[in-house]
Amino acid sequence: FRWSGQVQEPMDGMAFIGRNPGDEPNVYIATGDSGHGMTHGTIAGMLLTTETLVSSTYDTRSGLQTGYVQESNSMATPDLTTTVTQSGMQYNTKGQLAGYTQTTEQSGPSYLNSVTDTRSAIQYDVFGRQASYHDVQSTIVGFDADGVPVTSVITEDWQAGSYNGFGDVTGWTDSNGNGSFGTFSRQTSNISYDNKGRRTYYQEVGISQQNGDYTKTQTGSQYNSDGQLTTGHRRRMTFGVKFTF
Repeated sequence: FRWSGQVQEPMDGMAFIGRNPGDEPNVYIATGDSGHGMTHGTIAGMLLTTETLVSSTYDTRSGLQTGYVQESNSMATPDLTTTVTQSGMQYNTKGQLAGYTQTTEQSGPSYLNSVTDTRSAIQYDVFGRQASYHDVQSTIVGFDADGVPVTSVITEDWQAGSYNGFGDVTGWTDSNGNGSFGTFSRQTSNISYDNKGRRTYYQEVGISQQNGDYTKTQTGSQYNSDGQLTTGHRRRMTFGVKFTF
C-alpha cells in the first residue's frame, strides 16, 4: 500500500478507482478526487474489496510464497471474470524467483480465454533484473466438435539486452522459438514507454519458418482505461524467402 498527495482534477470531474491500466494485475489506484478524498476513500474501499479476491499459499519452512489465486471483475464488464492462478513458485539461493506456472483465464457468458505460461531457469543480473529464462506458453484457441479445448503452444528462450533508468527492459532476444507457425528467432530493440509504463514504440528483426527474414516496427500505441491496446501503427517488411523444412 502506498499513499501520495497530488491534487488531481480529471477533465470529466469523475474519480478513477480501480486497476491501474498497464500495470501489474495487483496494482489498484484511487485518484482524481477533486477535493472529495474522504468520500471517494470510502467508495474506493467498498469497490476494490468486492472487485478483487486474492488467496495465497506459503512454504511453512522458508515463508516464501508458493502460489496464489487472484480473481477480479472489471466494473466496465461485470459479467467477465479474470482469474490469475500462479503455482509451483521456486526460488534460487538468493530468494529470487526461479520458476513458476501462471494461468490467466477470462470467462463470461459464451466466452473463455485461457493462457498458461510456464517459466523456468530464470536468471538475474548483478542489479537483480531478469537476464534470461525459458518459456512455454499454451493458449486455448478454440474447441473441437466434442467441446475439447484446442491449444497453441509456443516455446522460446528469452534474454534481456538492455534496461532504461526506470528498470524497464528496452531490448531483448527470443531464440530457439517454436510454435504452431514453425520455428523462429527475433530481436526486439529501441522499446519506449509512456508515463504509465506501457509500450509505445519498438522495432523487431527476426527470422521465422513461416515468413523468412522480416522487420517490424510499431509506433503510436494508445490504450483504453482497461490498459488494452486500441491504436497503433505497425509496419512489417519481409525481405527474405520463406524457408522450406
